[in-house]
Amino acid sequence: MKNSLLVVFCGFLWVCLVCGQNPTCGSSGCIAYNSKNSCQCDSGCTNRKDCCSDYTTVCMRCGSVGCQTNNPNRGCQCNAECSSKGNCCSDYQATCVKGKNVLACTKAPTTPGDRRADKSVLRVMEYNLEWLFTNYSHSMGDMICPGECEWTNNSVARDHLETLAAYILTFDPDIIVVVEVSDCWVLSELINQMGAAGQVYKPYLQIGIDTSTGQNVGLITKIDPIEDLTRSSEMYGYPVSGSNCGYKTTSKPTTSCSKHYKTRFQITTSNGESFYLALVGLHFIAYPTTSDRCSKREAQAWIVRNYLSQAVTRGDQIIVAGDYNDFDDKNLGADGEVPTSQVVKILREMTTPNLQNVNSWVPQAQRYSSWYDINGNCKDDGVKEHSLIDHMLVSSILFSTLSSVEAAHGYPGVCNSLYSDHYPIIAEFNLGSISL
Repeated sequence: MKNSLLVVFCGFLWVCLVCGQNPTCGSSGCIAYNSKNSCQCDSGCTNRKDCCSDYTTVCMRCGSVGCQTNNPNRGCQCNAECSSKGNCCSDYQATCVKGKNVLACTKAPTTPGDRRADKSVLRVMEYNLEWLFTNYSHSMGDMICPGECEWTNNSVARDHLETLAAYILTFDPDIIVVVEVSDCWVLSELINQMGAAGQVYKPYLQIGIDTSTGQNVGLITKIDPIEDLTRSSEMYGYPVSGSNCGYKTTSKPTTSCSKHYKTRFQITTSNGESFYLALVGLHFIAYPTTSDRCSKREAQAWIVRNYLSQAVTRGDQIIVAGDYNDFDDKNLGADGEVPTSQVVKILREMTTPNLQNVNSWVPQAQRYSSWYDINGNCKDDGVKEHSLIDHMLVSSILFSTLSSVEAAHGYPGVCNSLYSDHYPIIAEFNLGSISL
């Protein structure tokens, strides 16, 4: 018995001596700073430059430490709160989120192309596709469509995709900002479903950090970007200065903008001239009238505004399109809803002259982009169920070249529709009249 105890004690002593002299994060864990150790495994080691050699692979990856865990000593986290706090490990989406085999396609080609047949015009569409999720021929296993998605199996999800592909083609847009999509793979499937007419399009998508829905914002375009799609990692405090959202807090919480991207194009006109266009596609947090979400959405608007500041300084033309989940104080929708927030105002006033909303071209009675079945009777009961929460803000020079804008209500609002609960906004710019 004594010999056995001695062996165990010596074994324990040996491990402790090794930990003190030459530790690894794999053996000791992501622990607090210990001055006795020759290298460290806490979140401050990168600044002190005394991390153990395996710190990155062990303490900065969810694949090593596991999901739904929280450790303040790690520099990044793998729990559900990390998205809102903006401190997820780089592999959190791929490792911990259901539907983990999502595909991004952010890279601009070395030689960007322009496959427009008519370079005298630019047709831009913004369209929330309502849960464009499908695993058809995909390696993701069973149908993955979290939240309140209507598509209960791969077959109906595929029908939804095919219906949207045919509808989009009727407008022949050059650039399409698409909202509520799963990943780049599904965008490729959307293009493939368009057949020969879709061969002019290429997909681009930056994976966001909305782990509650897995939704992303993408881009389908005839004109290739000249810069990779990127997203801001900024965290912004709320309530913002001057907020009227009514959100009260004793602290100063922060939020990220989980679903957005920025990229840049060089647009050539029919007379051979060209200009630079900065494009942001976004999807802000939902529920326009809820005080805490209203407040977070204002912070998200500031993140996008700050992110575009360099483009403003460069003098780029600008388009900020997507599902704002809020109303425009200057261009009320058909329902006449006045915003509590400053979301659209924050973005509109990022430059002088201010950005302009293309929705102003649409008669107010037709100015709606979403149907919400308030009474649950599965049919469109008119203006009380119509809201304008999708917007396309553009720089004043681009606005001056507008030739048409349409909020296209080409299908009824009904339950189990294979279309969407949103309607597209399509703006056409006459580039022959642009004056730079």
